[in-house]
Amino acid sequence: MIETPRFLPETNELSVYTGRVLDKSIGKELATRVAVAFPEMSPAKAMLLIEMMIDEQFTEQRGQDAVKQVVKQHVAWGKEPPIGAFISYDRRAKLYTGSEIQKLHDDGAARWSDFAIARIEGVSGCRSAGPKPVRFIRRVDAEMYSITTTEPKEQGKDWKD
Repeated sequence: MIETPRFLPETNELSVYTGRVLDKSIGKELATRVAVAFPEMSPAKAMLLIEMMIDEQFTEQRGQDAVKQVVKQHVAWGKEPPIGAFISYDRRAKLYTGSEIQKLHDDGAARWSDFAIARIEGVSGCRSAGPKPVRFIRRVDAEMYSITTTEPKEQGKDWKD
């Protein structure tokens, strides 16, 4: 089973989707749904869409949610939606560094207690995770998206996971 990476370092975000990467058998079911919802889209183009979702490492749930969202949101009935409408779909939670939280705190926009240390790819975002900066997530986002957090416990000079 291939797991999809959740952390997007270029935007400092965490995708809420985790789990198995979409495979061709589930992809065929999604392609059928797309063809039913948009009969003007050829079956070959629907399969190309699924291949692109697999290349983009969509999880099964993200693929299903993307198809549902485009079916709900597409307003040009009688015209097929662009493939980008499906591929761009993702739900993400923003991650913060300590300095970003401090600025929000200084501006009165947030409190330190509003945040928790995020677990990224199964590793705590705290200092023991290596030279990377500590990554925090808003507690409300962690709860809403079922993202695991870590509360650091000081033990000597290290923060254990």
